[in-house]
Amino acid sequence: MSEGTFKLEIKQNKENIERALQKYEQLADKYGADHDETIKQREQINTLCYKFDLLFDKIGNNGWSQKVKDGIDELRERIALGEKADIERKAEIASLNSKVDIVLEKLTELKNRPKEHMSSLKDKVYLAVGFLSISSMIISVFTWAVSKGVI
Repeated sequence: MSEGTFKLEIKQNKENIERALQKYEQLADKYGADHDETIKQREQINTLCYKFDLLFDKIGNNGWSQKVKDGIDELRERIALGEKADIERKAEIASLNSKVDIVLEKLTELKNRPKEHMSSLKDKVYLAVGFLSISSMIISVFTWAVSKGVI
């Protein structure tokens, strides 16, 4: 709500109070102004008008409503900056995800290259030859031990 709208609303409220006071005074004249209840109500309305005038003067003179408006504008600006930063973060995440996908694709291509298959096959052959060598050595030690009567 802008300061102008706020002041307009205050003025309208003041006019409504003044109309109510006039109507009250007409009724008081009609039904007797000296009645205790009528006097109490008149004092209450006068106090209300006085406080309303004080509030109106305070708001109009110290810039309170402008400070509130500035605070609201600053809050809106912070929200906009936060949303912008969030959008930028999402874009960065999407960019990083696409880069990770590219790296994974390149890694898969490297693994599937024929040279990698040969290297993998070589490793398997070396493991098989090593296993056979160790197995034959264990068997020969076992047969030697049986032939010598150690076992």
